[in-house]
Amino acid sequence: MIQKVLVTPIIGLPQINGWVQVTQSPDGKFITVFSIQGSQAGNVGRDLVDLIKSNSPETATSVYSLMKKIIRFVTEKDCQIEISASYLSDGRTIFAAYNGSLLLKRNGKVGSLLKADQEVKIIEGIKTPEDIFVLLTNSSLGFKGEIFQKLSQGLDADTTVASIVPGVQNLEDSSLVGMAFLSDLPNGYVGDTIVDDLLSTDSKESVLEIQDDGLGGEEGHDQLNSDKEPFFEAVSGKKRFRFDKDKIINLLKVFWRYLRKILFFILVILKKIFRFFRQLFTNEVYVDEKVRLAKKRMRIIVLVILGLFLILVPILLFQFSVKAQVKEATQAINQSLADFETAKQNTEEDPIQTRETIAGVMDSLFAQEKAFSNKKAGQKYISEQLSIVQEYFDSISGKEVFNELSVFYDFQLVESDFIATHVKVSDNGKAYFFDKDKKQIVELELGNKKVRTVQVGEGNFVDFSINDDSFYFLGEGIFEQKIGSDQINKIIDSGKSNQSAKLISNFNSNLYVLNPEQRNVYKYSYSESDYSDPIRWVKSAKGLEFDQVISMVVDGDIWLSLRDGKIFKLSAGNGNLFEINGLSEPLTSQTYLFTQPDYENIYLLEPSSSRFIVVNKNGDFVKEVKSISLASTSGLAVNEEIGKAVVISGSLVFEVGL
Repeated sequence: MIQKVLVTPIIGLPQINGWVQVTQSPDGKFITVFSIQGSQAGNVGRDLVDLIKSNSPETATSVYSLMKKIIRFVTEKDCQIEISASYLSDGRTIFAAYNGSLLLKRNGKVGSLLKADQEVKIIEGIKTPEDIFVLLTNSSLGFKGEIFQKLSQGLDADTTVASIVPGVQNLEDSSLVGMAFLSDLPNGYVGDTIVDDLLSTDSKESVLEIQDDGLGGEEGHDQLNSDKEPFFEAVSGKKRFRFDKDKIINLLKVFWRYLRKILFFILVILKKIFRFFRQLFTNEVYVDEKVRLAKKRMRIIVLVILGLFLILVPILLFQFSVKAQVKEATQAINQSLADFETAKQNTEEDPIQTRETIAGVMDSLFAQEKAFSNKKAGQKYISEQLSIVQEYFDSISGKEVFNELSVFYDFQLVESDFIATHVKVSDNGKAYFFDKDKKQIVELELGNKKVRTVQVGEGNFVDFSINDDSFYFLGEGIFEQKIGSDQINKIIDSGKSNQSAKLISNFNSNLYVLNPEQRNVYKYSYSESDYSDPIRWVKSAKGLEFDQVISMVVDGDIWLSLRDGKIFKLSAGNGNLFEINGLSEPLTSQTYLFTQPDYENIYLLEPSSSRFIVVNKNGDFVKEVKSISLASTSGLAVNEEIGKAVVISGSLVFEVGL
């Protein structure tokens, strides 16, 4: 089996009432780290390994069901469990925890993605290259700070593991300490890696068993316990250096010989200077005592003046040089500072133009700062002015960074196994979250968090849309269910226009479905009490790959977002790539979008970059929010009236302020 991720585990030494393990399903996609506490913990743990190996979950619902099954299995044996799990495949990434945690390093930033106590929590998202995930049992949280520190310093998974090993080894009881670092395999790595072969807790020769090179079985143990090379050095990549003692001594002797010659030369020069001044002031014989004293005073005055001259002249020359450099720097950046002051006055009227102007001012100051690299005083002055401009730019840049977002709502308060797959928002300030596997909708009032569950009628639905009165479901045809009713009715039969459709949206009384196979968007116009035959709405859309579209919104125009981050705007059937101005990092991966007919802005969610972006419909950048919490999200909805966006991540809803 060719692994797509490298699993680097740390587990503690087993005891009678404590046992920890890292294991995976037969297809290698479902990976867990768990610890068992209770009598006969080892036997229960081994039985649990067999249970996990007999299951291969593939969806968020099946992962949740397997987690509940695992907890029941352990509880029935009068034991307690701490577990973190991951399902990794090409199409989706699912994480779950019970008395466990998940950490994520992405783009140089490290954060806590999931924390669960006495309840199962689950999130779903997208994995990007270079991501490092860390699965932890709650008994391992004492090492969380060290993991944050090491990963934030840019260390890889192996080196971070090596730094944690001694601390775990020094614990009196490490039987519940379990961690699993998940990272990309090195380029060209091909091999069969079965985690459980390496992690047999029956071994009594080592406190920790760590997979860091794909070895399994006893071969892995030999490397860990080898006396030839300490494990810390083997993992960290540090090298030993040996020095030749005789060479060092000879080098010091040569150095001392030259040092003596230099000191002797300096001493000779000082003696000559002393003799010169002594002869200068003592070679006369004074008969008159008054004349002798007058000349003595004169010598003192001359020495004082000479000393002051030697001290003050360099100071004055330095100050003159500093003033000259500052004056030159001031003249070089005067126009840029004037442009900055003018732009500040225009901030409220045109913040976007102000940002562009100030960005240009900063570029100019950066260039001048570099040009004055040999004139330190002038460079310091430019740097001070640049800091002032930079501080103001940051205050109006629209960029905000949070470690973790606030959880707006947890669906486990309503349904223990509810996993939101789609979200829509209505004009009345309510958001609707759809679990297509459970065929259930949760209605959540964004203002006061009141909830109501709606059971959806029978059918296999891939997407849904809403207006003020009804839900519309896309499946084998199109179905309508009135809000407040449990009855569902087919309003449009299955046909060529909707059989392979993936997305549905509505505008006024009309329905729109996107069909990748037909490479078009079909419009159903509502007239009196019935819908018209489908009309192929898209006439031309150069460069639009319909099979890559992941979200669609209709506000009179049709907005489409693609898996590669591209946004298309289709007006009157003709589509063009939507360009965004002022975004420092372009969209390059799967992006979800949201807007409404009366909204001035478009709201974008790019999970792989952990960011929420606001741009106006002219394509000008307005705001960007970054947070590690956004890494696992899969949809968004916005209500401008209350100034709030909600994003879904499995059973959790996060809140983003507008």
